[in-house]
Amino acid sequence: MEKTSEIIWQDAQHQELFRIFDLIKSHPGKESSEKLISYVEYHFSLEEEYMGQLDYPFAAEHIKQHREFEENVKKYVTGLIALGEDCDEKIIKNYSKNLSEFLSQWFINHVFGIDKDFEKFVLESQKK
Repeated sequence: MEKTSEIIWQDAQHQELFRIFDLIKSHPGKESSEKLISYVEYHFSLEEEYMGQLDYPFAAEHIKQHREFEENVKKYVTGLIALGEDCDEKIIKNYSKNLSEFLSQWFINHVFGIDKDFEKFVLESQKK
């Protein structure tokens, strides 16, 4: 995946999230899903902490997008887990493929959209 941010920690975390998305696609199930939820919460909390420290004026909208994403991910994951280990492997793979596509598409839009605004704000604040 191409570089997503000039902020090193943010880019590294985005890259890890894309690796987790690929993991879900190739190894669907409870373990990869829980890893996703945990890492998303970690990444968003760090971003939101920086927003607070820098008094980012668009934090409320940005955080709202984070919460909506978390809700959608938890719904997908709950559905995947509900399918159970005994479910037809084809169904689980298809469900995971849909989840992976949703994750990638949402995150690409978020990372190259609203995150770029935050990145610009952070970089400008560091120059002051």
